[in-house]
Amino acid sequence: MELGLDKRACLGRAKEALQRGADPDLRYACLELRFCMEALAYAKLREYQDRVPATLLETWQPRIMMRALLELEPGSASDRVTRIREQTGDGTPGRVVLEGQHKALSLAVVNKHYDRLGSFLHVPTLKMQSNPGALRSRYDTLRRTLQDVISLLDPPVASGFSGHMAELFHFDCFGCQQRSITNARVATSSGKAACIHCGVEHQVKVHADGTPEFIHDFLTARCASCDGDVPLAVGTLKLGMTFACPACGAAHKVHTHVWEYSSEGERGTSATERKASV
Repeated sequence: MELGLDKRACLGRAKEALQRGADPDLRYACLELRFCMEALAYAKLREYQDRVPATLLETWQPRIMMRALLELEPGSASDRVTRIREQTGDGTPGRVVLEGQHKALSLAVVNKHYDRLGSFLHVPTLKMQSNPGALRSRYDTLRRTLQDVISLLDPPVASGFSGHMAELFHFDCFGCQQRSITNARVATSSGKAACIHCGVEHQVKVHADGTPEFIHDFLTARCASCDGDVPLAVGTLKLGMTFACPACGAAHKVHTHVWEYSSEGERGTSATERKASV
């Protein structure tokens, strides 16, 4: 179904509305430029959707989505030039056979302008309406702002080349047991990696030979039926979850969270130790 939400279509309608120039047209241009930012942000997310948590694909706010994407893929909002060269007989780079330039929508542009444009999609407050001169000045300023935003969005909208590349680590998630992937550079520097399917976080240890090891904390629950040990991944625990005993198959359900705390510096059970349950 064609909804007219393509980034080029949105930007084109914004330019046409600004050219017409009436106040209602300016408000319409604000809407189309916000749509354009969202379309650019979603297009970027689509490039990386194979290695980001599934929950991120459900996020509609471009600012939140882009901030999360940058944490997972630091280079995702950077301009870049990609060149592919022939390899000569002696292994040295030869002539360029492909060159592509990518212009990205930056988080700074979204942070500065997305909500600002959105403020014109509401009827002015009574206080603002009580000062017609200031309201008129605000709309005159909006014309210049719209032109600035259009200039900022033109390059990423026109860019049709991506060329993003990254080294990946593959690992089996301790939470959902599915095969997952993560950016190798980010995982190495942060020492953490989240499963793209269930979001369970793992510790990452990269050995001297570059081989990664993915570690997760476990606790042992006691089966209420056979009194056997049931290993549970800490990151999967949440109220309402169910699990089965591997020995007897008895089903269990988590219904309470308990935190223990005591006066700073104390260890073990003491008169000042307390428990909090949810």
